[in-house]
Amino acid sequence: MKLFLDSANLDELRQANALGVVDGLTTLTGHLAPDKADWKKAARQFCKEVDGPVFLETHGEAAADMLANARDLMKTAPNIVIKVPPTLEGLKTIRELHLQGMETDANPVFSLNQALLAAKAGATYVSIPVGRLDDMGQDGMQVIQDTMAVFRNYELQTQVIAAGVRNASHVFQAALAGADCSSLTWGTLRDLTKHPLNDVVDAKHQNDEEAR
Repeated sequence: MKLFLDSANLDELRQANALGVVDGLTTLTGHLAPDKADWKKAARQFCKEVDGPVFLETHGEAAADMLANARDLMKTAPNIVIKVPPTLEGLKTIRELHLQGMETDANPVFSLNQALLAAKAGATYVSIPVGRLDDMGQDGMQVIQDTMAVFRNYELQTQVIAAGVRNASHVFQAALAGADCSSLTWGTLRDLTKHPLNDVVDAKHQNDEEAR
């Protein structure tokens, strides 16, 4: 399963890169720089640090506006994936970008129906925000499982991202469900290294060292 860091912090990105476990970055253009006018410069810097895709969102309600914004984003760096909402106009945008050979991420996708439409339109990825679905009283991981089952059934090539995972359990469940990717914060990534038994082992080692 690919792991995408969800961050707009360059220091977090560098720390995650040093571990050798991060496959890409997802972020928001408005979070990359305090001065929004400098987002392109910041985006270029982040893209240079990432050996993999960098997910940035397009803006606009009409397909024409989203397409124009997407083309502007693609001038920033060659490894950008365009986030597009799975609305009617968004699906048009995904289709056109797909025909132009650009990678897209249908984001956010809240249901299997939206995921299926996005895949048929040619989306490279669909991002299912597990935590936000759970907040709404739905089972976010069930949407991941259902989407994976349908995509496998019809041999759809679109990759499923378990997005916005909030804890190690989410990552564990996403991996069991066979999700292609998971996006997570630096804090959640660090939590993946932890286990209660590590504290026991560390304490034993420390006591052994003190007893020598």
